Amino acid sequence: MCIRDRAGHRPSVGLRKGKCGLFRGYSRSSVSGDRQPSQGTGKVAIDSTSLIVGSGSIARRHLANLRMLRPKSRIIVLRRPQSDSGELPGADQVVDTLDDAIRERPETAIVANPSPFHIPVAQVLAEAGCHLLVEKPFSDRMDGSDALIDTRCV
Repeated sequence: MCIRDRAGHRPSVGLRKGKCGLFRGYSRSSVSGDRQPSQGTGKVAIDSTSLIVGSGSIARRHLANLRMLRPKSRIIVLRRPQSDSGELPGADQVVDTLDDAIRERPETAIVANPSPFHIPVAQVLAEAGCHLLVEKPFSDRMDGSDALIDTRCV
């Protein structure tokens, strides 16, 4: 399946990706977070695994909103090893490499790192089968944007 909006159209690069439905975890019908505990174990079932790429102020805002909207989600944050961003309240796990993040098999990813890195990171995540929300601006250049939009999810 190609990356498409809810009407089945390929989004233009100028559209806000969150409004196109590319990140299905934020749809109105799925944000209630009302999953029930799994039967017989007494543990709360994790309803999804999400990845947030970046640890700046916008990434932190996404982390707080996602934790509020999906309290039973497992949230992983990918940040640079030399990052001095401190603690990330609400994150279940912090990883330092994209390979480590992909090994956790996130279903959704919010790309909120610096814009020159949006397309390369989003391309790898799309190839791994993640649904994406790419923070604006989509990139600082158009190189690779068509290839990302045409990527087939695994």
